[in-house]
Amino acid sequence: MGTETPKRRGRPPKLQDAVAVLQTLGEPGQRRAAENAVYMGKAISLLCADGSGVVQPPYDWLNGRKTILAELGRLNDTHDIKPFAARICELKPSAVEGAALLRQVRRGGMPPGTVEGLFNVLVRGYDEYITIHNGLSSENKMLAIKQFTEAVALTVNRGDTGLSHPRQSARRPD
Repeated sequence: MGTETPKRRGRPPKLQDAVAVLQTLGEPGQRRAAENAVYMGKAISLLCADGSGVVQPPYDWLNGRKTILAELGRLNDTHDIKPFAARICELKPSAVEGAALLRQVRRGGMPPGTVEGLFNVLVRGYDEYITIHNGLSSENKMLAIKQFTEAVALTVNRGDTGLSHPRQSARRPD
């Protein structure tokens, strides 16, 4: 019978020194909260142009979004933080969705796309646009959908990976 120490439960600490400093300063009480604060600080320091501690444009949508900032700070390569921050600002996901997206990237990439996933994104984009621009006629809605479908067909036929620019021809005013 030896004097074995019991196995610790939970996530193993990655930032023991920084977490210990934060905890002695009376900052977050839990180890995980302290780690989040360290990672969030890392992201903020890279996204602040003036050293003010406030995230500057074009990343200012991230201000106050602690969960997403902490996940950005967890990215292994600091050169990835700005491009992913820019993409997150474009998408404007919820905290849970943004954190999940960044976690997937950090762990080795995104899962393959699905028909259902693409359909859901398109429906969400359509609903968002129609909610904001509710005066669009049914005829113009169908025209926009037709133009989008044609643009996608051209892109797929060329073997491109995505639409880089919206179609400008045959536009009707909203």
